[in-house]
Amino acid sequence: MENLKAIANPAQWLTTTIEDFIQASPENTLKNQDNERAWADPLVGFSRGDDPLYEDFKATIGDFYWTPLEIFHMTFPEVTVSPDRLTIISWILPQTDLTRADNRRQATYPAERWVRSRIHGEEFNDRLRDHVAQTLTRAGIHTPHDLSTGFTLSSALRS
Repeated sequence: MENLKAIANPAQWLTTTIEDFIQASPENTLKNQDNERAWADPLVGFSRGDDPLYEDFKATIGDFYWTPLEIFHMTFPEVTVSPDRLTIISWILPQTDLTRADNRRQATYPAERWVRSRIHGEEFNDRLRDHVAQTLTRAGIHTPHDLSTGFTLSSALRS
């Protein structure tokens, strides 16, 4: 595994890591008769830990909301870091075309594919969070990771 400092474009490297895992993992499945994929290609985004939006969230939502710096300090109390050195990684796992089409035909209850994606797809999302956290850790990046909240944060070093 490369050290992050040696990677020319860390955002592209991590986006590709996430995309490849979703494409190749046998766990990305609805666990139905055809073993269809639970998720289509992901949308991956990044934000800075010093984005004022996080403080706005805290002011609007309440003190129980943790900013990226707060969760980082709770996880790594021995590490001194400023919010501008933190990178927040977000991804969206879109429904497949078949799941969306099935769900459009429903009037009362969600389609079976949607229900399967909610259950088995979320299990896969847990595996994806583990994979991302392990990949970042192997690259030498401090990564708070809590499956119960789905919150993953990295302290990618910026030049």
